[in-house]
Amino acid sequence: HTHFQLPFMGTVSVDDFEIGTQAAVAGGTTMIMDFAIEKRGESLIAAYKQWREWADPKVVCDYSLHVAVTWWSEQVGQEMETLVREYGVNSFKTFMAYKGVFQVSDSEMYQCYKQCSKIGAIAQVHAENGDLIDEQSREMVAQGITGPEGHELCRPEEVEGEATARAIVIANRANCPLYVVHVMSKAAAKAVLAGRERGAVVFGEPIAAGLGTDGTKYWHRCWRHAAAHVMGPPLRPDPTTLDYLMGLLASGDLLCT
Repeated sequence: HTHFQLPFMGTVSVDDFEIGTQAAVAGGTTMIMDFAIEKRGESLIAAYKQWREWADPKVVCDYSLHVAVTWWSEQVGQEMETLVREYGVNSFKTFMAYKGVFQVSDSEMYQCYKQCSKIGAIAQVHAENGDLIDEQSREMVAQGITGPEGHELCRPEEVEGEATARAIVIANRANCPLYVVHVMSKAAAKAVLAGRERGAVVFGEPIAAGLGTDGTKYWHRCWRHAAAHVMGPPLRPDPTTLDYLMGLLASGDLLCT
């Protein structure tokens, strides 16, 4: 799960496909999976080709691409089928966060997941309640909270848990398997467990950061140290989260890190 060379909200992620894959190989990772992410209203196929143009000359290990769906229309559905049939793509990611940039509505998610089911692809989701995050981030700024700690304060655990549960329901109603990326909290993990117990086909992905450190770092006196831990969803301040997620990974209730 990487985002190399990603244009995002006026910036570009610092690692390109050369540096990023060199780091992967140095750490013993022989394949990375990145995401081709189109802007709203743009072509999924064009985004896929753009990421291939960026990656192919630079990568030093195997790689594959998921494709994001950041808007919905009949054209999007047709392009999803073309990507599966002609380009070998078999997974499509939706975002419930990043309002005005990547976030899709529940109805758009449902249409995307129905198409995934039809064409034999798996759906992925970044599960956070983007509307609440947007409102609470404005409140943080109004209160003068602009440091790394505000990142966790405006997107607390329950915001991730609620969105995870909602995404599982939407995917289940569309008869579509769902892969929840970066499960970072007990609330999100419990939503995955509850879905699996009900018979939903859902997979939860913990990531190395969430298994190795916690969100207390956002209050570190060194701004650079605190800021280096910012990610979405954020690391959780509850220090017992690490062992909880690791236990679920060990038991097979969470998968695929």
